[in-house]
Formats: sequence, structure tokens, C-alpha cells
Amino acid sequence: MHQISRACAVGAVFAFGWVAAAQAQISVSAARIGCLDIQKDSNLTPLVGKACNGKWECSYKAPTEKEYKAAGVKARTRTFCTQGMEITWQCGKNDFHTAEVPGDAWNHPAADLDCRESAAYNAIRPGYIKVTEARIGCLDIQTEPNMTFLAADACDGKKSCSYKAPSEDQYRHAGVQAKTRTFCTQGMILTYQCGHNDFTTVTVPGDAWKHPPAPLDCNPPPSPLKGRFDPTGPAMGIVTLGDSIMWGQGLPEQDKFSTRVANWLQLELPNRRIVLVPTRAHSGAVSGFGKYPSETKGADPDTFYAGRAGYPYPGEVPFSYPSISHQISMTLADLPKSGLTKDSVGLVLLDSCINDVTVKNILNFTDVSTNAEWVAKITREIGVAHMASLLPQVLAAFPKAYVVITGYYEIVSDGTDVLLLAKYLAPLEIVLAGTPGVDIAVDLASKKLLVERSKAFADTAKAGLAKIVSDADRGMATPRVALAWPKFDEDNSYGGGETYLWKVAQYGGDEDHGWDFSHPQLAPATPQGVAYQRSHECRQSGMNSPLCRDASMGHPNILGAQAYTSAIIGQLLPLVEAP
Repeated sequence: MHQISRACAVGAVFAFGWVAAAQAQISVSAARIGCLDIQKDSNLTPLVGKACNGKWECSYKAPTEKEYKAAGVKARTRTFCTQGMEITWQCGKNDFHTAEVPGDAWNHPAADLDCRESAAYNAIRPGYIKVTEARIGCLDIQTEPNMTFLAADACDGKKSCSYKAPSEDQYRHAGVQAKTRTFCTQGMILTYQCGHNDFTTVTVPGDAWKHPPAPLDCNPPPSPLKGRFDPTGPAMGIVTLGDSIMWGQGLPEQDKFSTRVANWLQLELPNRRIVLVPTRAHSGAVSGFGKYPSETKGADPDTFYAGRAGYPYPGEVPFSYPSISHQISMTLADLPKSGLTKDSVGLVLLDSCINDVTVKNILNFTDVSTNAEWVAKITREIGVAHMASLLPQVLAAFPKAYVVITGYYEIVSDGTDVLLLAKYLAPLEIVLAGTPGVDIAVDLASKKLLVERSKAFADTAKAGLAKIVSDADRGMATPRVALAWPKFDEDNSYGGGETYLWKVAQYGGDEDHGWDFSHPQLAPATPQGVAYQRSHECRQSGMNSPLCRDASMGHPNILGAQAYTSAIIGQLLPLVEAP
């Protein structure tokens, strides 16, 4: 079995999140007993609260008249009235629940107060197991989680758990369907968390049920990463390598997650100078390991395009090159300008995957020759495989650095608005049937396909990148690589009620003015200013396309950048703790 070890990321940065979870346990707001049509006031609240407050579930048996009177409770009654009991409690802000027990309440079963269906209970409880994904079958074709509920029922909420893989008969009896084929031995993969963004994956080879149980543990030994960042050392550089998400498409510098992480690290290490090296990451960047564009006629694109006027283009302008692989050598050449060497780079933020796969391939449900399984396949064989080739280059180029690979998100989810979704697909040239000039909505069947394809990309990328991290760290005396996966709920996907992504033409007027370079000219200190400047840069670069002028669409907005910041800091917390 192979296990990715991660210290549970519990620290001040997540304090507010955990307080919120604690407050979402049972909080009795009102309780009364007596003849309920005349006993309007809450007279039992202190007794029920003492028994149940702060728990996730509680059974409260109604006291008899003698018992509640002995406790000092007075109740309104009358002849021929049987006394009932009513309890109201919260599982979080404005999340009220009520249980009623008819008269005579003490002769009936206890009232059940339960907060286990609340969002807080189903969120991560620091220090306790939360199974996020589990699958069994021929793992190269069983790419979707198919037995999460089984593992979760056995292990969620525990400090440690040994989970024995079920046999084929056992999991089928439980309603699990798995993809298999002849001569395939069925393995099992479990992914769980002990805190925020500290994903741990355990793999059991086939036939999984013949092997020892998978160990899930939220009581890990002290992290070898503690104190890795010396609080009093020389200047430490932060390098960023990657695509438009790493660049921070559409964001002013102060709102990019790279800036936020650098600022946080400087606060954590006040006696050490933190230097965020000017980035070579840019919109559209590919890994450098895929097929060359046909126009290069077999020549290395990083060399071929070097002679173009204005190349490399500004970071907001989407273009595939310089590749992320080539960004490494460019950054090494830049370090002396910041007073750094490769050995003084302490942190590298890295991403790569989505541009090798392409957003159009992920979302083009109109191509009936493809489906969600195909998206998972190309994500695994192209995006993830290319990162597996890229990471060793990064580790070798920056030998003292800790490398945090950042993840992606589900572009389309059940929370996506169908009208907004149609507008997002149009610039990608994913054509929908409809009447020109009339707002077109994505039908529900098509939306379902888009959700499946988006999930296939995100899930496959996460599993594949997690394995790359595991394989890299397993060969080192001290781990050097982590995966920071941002927390996006379905309302945070494109066009969701609380989207974390820029919308199509969100700053269309500013883009139009920027194209003409008309007044007032806007500096890139605001999202509007970034849109203005990007559009002008697209024109200067000869790229008159909505995919350039409105390149921010579908990328993390300020809220999305904050989600990335939290994920990265979660991985860095142990490194700034005292050993």
C-alpha cells in the first residue's frame, strides 16, 4: 500500500472556519413542556440545553411532571390536558429545527435532536477522518468514486480507522457497481482529510480484499516539515510557474494568490526577507511536453516564437508559449535581478494541466464521439502525464525549494445558471441550437453532460496530481512536494449563485475602451483596469478574439483567489511552525 502523508493543517488561518463548525452543533434556542396551547413561553430550555448543546446528535427524554417540578420548572396545565413537549434548536445560523412530542410526553420515545445533516457536520472536522472519495474496481477504467459512502460510513468522524476492501460479492450486495474486465485485478483507492486541503490517499492493489486493510490515520507522527522555513535565515525567494491561474488572470497584483501567500509568509517570518520573484507564468501556457504547433514545422516552439515582435507577450494575453518547462530557465536567469540564487528559492508554486487538455475538449459535449470518460482519459494521459515530466525539472532547478502544486475546479456544476452557461460556451465555439439574437439557455440534458465532463476533469486531475506528489515524496528523506486543492462548492462554479469565477463580459465596457485606448485610461490596479489594459495588449499583439479580450472569463475572481490562498497556506502551515 502507498500512502501520501500530510500533516493536518490546523492553525490560526482556519480558526474562524472551525469556530463556525463548532457553532453549528446543537444549540437549543427554545424548549417548553405543558399544555402547549397555553404554555407559550419556553420553560424547559435550560434543561434541554444542558443535556444537548454542543453535540451533533442528542436524544432527550421528556421529564415527568414530578421531575421537571423538582428541577424548578413551572408549566401551565389544566384538567383533561395531556402535556406535550416542543424543542427548537439550531445547527448553524438560521438553521432551525423543531421536534414535538405529544402528551403525555414522558410516555413517548425521546425527542431526537440531530445536526448530522448540516453542512458543518459534513465539512471537515480538524483531527478527524473525512472520506472524500473511494473507488474499487479496475482502477484504470473505474475513474469515478463508486464506494465513498461505504468507506465514509465506516471511518468518518474517527481518529483512525482500518478499512478492509469488500469482496466483489460484498460490494455488489451493498449496491456498488464497478468497472472490470478480463485479467484485471481490482484495486481500491481511498482519499480522506484530517483538516482543510490535507488530502491523504491510500492505495490497495488488486485483489484488494486479499490485502491488509487500508489504514486511515488522523493521529500522524510529528511532521518532518516543521520548522523547514528558518525564521531568521537570509532572503527567501518565491517562484511561480504555470498558466493563467498561476498568473492570476483578470486580477490586480494585490489580489493574486501568489501575492497574498507572499504577504502571509512575510508576516509569519518577520525577521526574514521574503522576495516574490516576478513571474514568468502567463495566460495560455502549456507544459512544453505536448505536440508542437504545426506552424513551427517540428522546431521547438520556445525557440521558434522567440523572434516574434513583442514576444513573450504580456501575461494577460493568452498564448501557449513560453512553455512552463521553458519558464524554469527564464526564471533562473531572472533570479540575480532579485538578489537571489537557485539555492535561495524556498518555495515554488506550480501548476500545469488544463491547457494541455484544453477547456474546449473538457466542455465540448456537442462532439458526440467524446464523453466524460474520454475527458478523464485525456486528462490522465496528457495533463497529468505532462506534470509527471515537469515536476522533476522543477525539483532539480530549485534544489532547496518546497514545491506546492495548485489544483483546479469543476468549471460547470449543478449550481451553474443555464443562460450564463450558454454565454460562456459561445466564445469557445461550442455551438448551441437556437434562434440568432435570442438568449439561448443550455437544456438540462446538455447541462448534465457538461457537469459530468467538468467533474471528470477535476476528479481525474486531483487523483493524478495527488499520486505524482505521493511518488515524488516517497523517494525523499524529507517531503518536498504538496498538493493544494482549492475548495469550490457547486455554487462557486461558473455562473453559480456565489461564483468564484469571472463571468463573460463582466467588464465588457472596459475591454471596449481598452481596445480603442480611449479615455479615461485605466491602470491595472482594479479588475476594470486589468480588463482595459488586457484588451489594449491584445490589440497590440494582433489578437482580436473574445478569448483574448475577455480572457478572464471562467478564471478565479477575487473570491476564487482567496480559496486558492487558503489551500496553499494550509499546506505551508507546518513549515512555519516551530520544530
